[in-house]
Amino acid sequence: MQKKIAIQNRFSARQFLPLMGYQVRMIYSWGHIASIIISIGAALLMALQIKPDAYRNFYHILEPLFPLMMTFLFTNLMLKEQHQRTLALSSVTQYSLPFIFGIRLLLTALFTAILIVIMALIIKTSPPPTTDFTFPLDPSTLPNHWADYFPGDPNDIPAILLTFGSPILLLAGIGTALAHLTADVHIGNFTVFCFWFLNRSIGLTLDAHPLFQHVYLFARSVGSNDWVTPKIFQLFLGIAFLTLNWLLLQKSDHLLRDLA
Repeated sequence: MQKKIAIQNRFSARQFLPLMGYQVRMIYSWGHIASIIISIGAALLMALQIKPDAYRNFYHILEPLFPLMMTFLFTNLMLKEQHQRTLALSSVTQYSLPFIFGIRLLLTALFTAILIVIMALIIKTSPPPTTDFTFPLDPSTLPNHWADYFPGDPNDIPAILLTFGSPILLLAGIGTALAHLTADVHIGNFTVFCFWFLNRSIGLTLDAHPLFQHVYLFARSVGSNDWVTPKIFQLFLGIAFLTLNWLLLQKSDHLLRDLA
């Protein structure tokens, strides 16, 4: 009996590596290469500036744009195969669609986190200021919000991960949920863009509202209130939406329909 279990475990491990390789090939797209070039290129250009100009431009430019760009890599995790008419084949393998979604979500989140860490390390290489002059509304001069919750500097890697990662997870959760409900990735992407555009167009109104400020995506670069609480709220809300996606895939007959 123990020998049989050991053989099954070796067989499963031997199958898992090809599975991971296949999932990487399925989620890989030119969007990944473009996101690397754009993000790292922008961070390198900003790192040439003197602090705190570098940090100010880093947040003001990338906090609004980076989450929107990265979210489009999440919404097509499962529906790419629907358009290729191979999703039905995946559904009859020994791995369920929720399991496959979890693997692809983990790989995409890992890619996103590594990219954020690289940008954070690049921006930290910007030269120090020659004077003690502080620019107004500079996000790096608001350490009290971060220190109220966590130790360390508000421009360290954990703070930057929270700054960019939370809105990405929220937008990704909303986009993939709508995409799975409608079996159409375009609806998911359109919903994400509408939510992002709403934040851009009435951002100050959201920032001033006692409730809606928690879903204000640009709380650190444009907002005038505490930015840490909205980011934490968006993090948990994004995880909740992604969990909903996993539950939707438990009954995914509508995803397996033939496309006209």
